[in-house]
Amino acid sequence: FNGIDILKKIKRFDPNIMVVFISGQEEIHVAVNALKYGALDYITKDHINEDKIRVCLEKVEQIREKLLKRQKLGAVSKMLSGAGLFALLDQFDRDIGAPLDGGKSGRPAPRAA
Repeated sequence: FNGIDILKKIKRFDPNIMVVFISGQEEIHVAVNALKYGALDYITKDHINEDKIRVCLEKVEQIREKLLKRQKLGAVSKMLSGAGLFALLDQFDRDIGAPLDGGKSGRPAPRAA
């Protein structure tokens, strides 16, 4: 196996795994293939330094934050669509102890204060 083969296996296993490719290969086609197959970045061993590592880690963190936001928005969207909205309203109904539909669900409506 070479690095590109391993990268492909990683991405097949879980496309969300972020891979920074660090290689001794300075040939451009190797870097292009690494990026083509999903590497987040490609760094040659001769050019690795603290700044490049820091930039890569910052990029990983930014992507991770965006993915988390997207997951949260997806969960909220799913909850608010179709039956999810009714489940949310039912949960709210149980939490406050009175139906939001004015008693049409068979439970007593909230009393006016």
